[in-house]
Amino acid sequence: MKRNDLKDKINDIKAQPFALMMILLYVLPPIGVAGLAWIGFKQLYKSLSHEKNIPLNMITYFFTALFVTSLMATVENHAWLYSYVPFMIIGYYGVYLYTNVKPFDMVQFKWIVICGGVYIVCIDKFMRALNDMGIDFGYLNYLFGSALIGIKPTERLFGSAYNPNLADVLLLLSLAVLYSNLLNDLHSKAFYKLFYAVPMIGILMVGITETGSRSGFISMLILTAIFIMMYYWRSIYLIGISLIVMFNKIYDIMPRHQLIIKSIHNRLEIWTTSIKIFLAHPVVGVGPGYFKSIYETYTGKLIAHPHNLLLAFFAEYGIVGGIAFLVLILYTIKKWLHLFKNSKTQNQSYIFYLTFPVILLTNLLDFPLCSPQVGMPVLILLSLFYQHINQVELNEHSPQNNTNHVLLMKRKTETA
Repeated sequence: MKRNDLKDKINDIKAQPFALMMILLYVLPPIGVAGLAWIGFKQLYKSLSHEKNIPLNMITYFFTALFVTSLMATVENHAWLYSYVPFMIIGYYGVYLYTNVKPFDMVQFKWIVICGGVYIVCIDKFMRALNDMGIDFGYLNYLFGSALIGIKPTERLFGSAYNPNLADVLLLLSLAVLYSNLLNDLHSKAFYKLFYAVPMIGILMVGITETGSRSGFISMLILTAIFIMMYYWRSIYLIGISLIVMFNKIYDIMPRHQLIIKSIHNRLEIWTTSIKIFLAHPVVGVGPGYFKSIYETYTGKLIAHPHNLLLAFFAEYGIVGGIAFLVLILYTIKKWLHLFKNSKTQNQSYIFYLTFPVILLTNLLDFPLCSPQVGMPVLILLSLFYQHINQVELNEHSPQNNTNHVLLMKRKTETA
């Protein structure tokens, strides 16, 4: 790349603050999160005061429910320390509005997510090498995301995500997006792109394994199986046989497999306690930040969240937020399944086929969406999905498609 071309690329990024904040979400997480939230606040203010074009859709109802319940939970529990939560929810919603008013380029989003995942793996190795040499950045690690939060010191990989379980989800999203790109490349016979895609897949797979997340490891295998089947569906038989034959080997290389039974017991305790907390605060929940304090009164242990997506929304946002979340999920799944029926948009839909299972799988036994560093990319992905499905449905009902349908039915009638 010529020097002028590189300069133009840098200027393009500077001219796009949203894309820049997305990059900083991986490189300097606090600045990236704060920057995206600020963009969200500005967009919400603009939408309310000038444009007056707040969309009355599922996302709006969902975030309204979360905002109201978190505000009420803060007041009800006198949890003033966590009064920032309602404002974070406003920031999230503003980001969604921004991506609707100024749609984020899909290609740009893909490469930020892919390169962000590779960066997480590489920066982890780099920081550990510096630590081995006695170089420590101290409090600056919190700026870089390389300060371990939430668990005891560990050799597990976490890069710039503060926690191995959060790094695991970001890496899986990177792998899913990379697979979606690769499917398009393989179907278009652009096999030369394997030269850079395969090494990146290897880096991400090593990173996912080194996070030590068992659910992440299993999700990686499932994601890879889905990718292979989407490229050649008859491989489902070979995949099934391979999993059966290699089960013991897979179990042996699974990270921390010796702790599975203990982990199951811990999860069951967390889930049953979360249900008790929900039943004690059924209407508006206890609020995301205050869950840890409430949980400690029940068990004497400090657990940050319910470790399950569904339980998290019901325990933290009550029945109001929980039902709003359920409706949103069911609506999204319905739209997601609709894409399978539209063969004309398969190539553009690969990213959604592959990323959505990752989001669901990683939130069954954990709740990484509690982190803005994970939540922001997922929210942007959801916004891109709704824009895509709206375009698909618009094309389906276009006059041209209706004309083609009439002609097709006429031909069938004539040949009958």
